[in-house]
Amino acid sequence: MFSGLTPLFSFSFFGKTRKIDQLNYALREAGIHPALVPDSVLYTIVKLLRNSQYNTTGGDLHSIATLIAYIMLSKRAQIYIDNPKEASSIEYRIENALNKENNFDSQIILLAFHANLIHPEVINEFNISISKLD
Repeated sequence: MFSGLTPLFSFSFFGKTRKIDQLNYALREAGIHPALVPDSVLYTIVKLLRNSQYNTTGGDLHSIATLIAYIMLSKRAQIYIDNPKEASSIEYRIENALNKENNFDSQIILLAFHANLIHPEVINEFNISISKLD
């Protein structure tokens, strides 16, 4: 009797979007377990992505995930000790974001700052403050 009807609600309807899953995968590759990043931050990143020149391909998501991982873990994390070239590249991005207004990296850093996700060493090293990010 009900075999031809599709359910109004399903688990996939309430589940996370594919873009969130892709971002979670990129975070795992960068060394951050997705559970350490609040869902509100993930959804805001996806919304920022939608409104920026970035797209949600693997390269852009990996770039964003590595920035988030660095500011959460600091350069003392094993992944950056093993690859100092990548660490210096991310440090350059952070310095550039702090010197320019309203670029995508500065928005990510501001979001992480408000969510208390930035490692204290990163805050001290780059002298990150709201006045620098606004």
